[in-house]
Amino acid sequence: MGCNQTLDEVILESSSPTKTPYVSISAIYPVGSASGYDYGSIWSYPSRGGGGGSTYTAEEEVVEEEEVVEISVQLKDKELCVYNRLQWAGVNPTNGYINMMTQLFIEFGEGNIGGADLVFREGNLGYKGGGTERGNEEGEYHIILSGMGNSSSMEIAKTLVHEMAHAFLAKKLDLHNESFKALYKIYMNKKGLRNYSHAIMEDHFINRMAQILYDYDSALFSSMDDYKIFASYGVYELTENQLADYNLLVDYAKIYDKRCRVEG
Repeated sequence: MGCNQTLDEVILESSSPTKTPYVSISAIYPVGSASGYDYGSIWSYPSRGGGGGSTYTAEEEVVEEEEVVEISVQLKDKELCVYNRLQWAGVNPTNGYINMMTQLFIEFGEGNIGGADLVFREGNLGYKGGGTERGNEEGEYHIILSGMGNSSSMEIAKTLVHEMAHAFLAKKLDLHNESFKALYKIYMNKKGLRNYSHAIMEDHFINRMAQILYDYDSALFSSMDDYKIFASYGVYELTENQLADYNLLVDYAKIYDKRCRVEG
């Protein structure tokens, strides 16, 4: 039956006793026509006049959004390209292989133990390279790349891996992880974030850091020793010969590293 009446008020009938802003209209009654109807189970949407539409008058439930723990990537151009390649280069779904880079990332992001956030961003540290800082929020760590726009992608990859290791060790210390505290007692020279973590990285991470760089680009350098020298720079003081080898590798990578090249 058609109806072209203009109604001052309509009533929405709900089959559910629970109030919800999402309803399905099953019947419309002119006011006063639904004799004997249980008005305790209906909501009213009074007109505001002038055809201006309806206003929901029931009390809306306020749902607080749960804070999402995340890895925030604020890099761009070459740095972002290197970051993305590091992610997939360390995983082989065929045989289940993951390298240390993937294992480090498990320590951050949604659902991680301790709820730590990790931020990758660019910044000005006053030198070319990387740095790891604790953020303003508890359990937040920032990995910062500074002045690396003209570096090879391998050098950027090495810096990201290095700083990821710093962030990992900082989180372990901040969470008072018992196994880490036992290891930390061996390295009592705690003068800041870098010193103790460099010592642990030298003893435990160099081979795995080198493996990440090899996975990133296995064709760039001629031997695993080259990748180890590259990963070791900045972790401990290289010998004169090692430093000379490292500088040669840096120059070689600038010429022959074809990953993540940015035109222009």
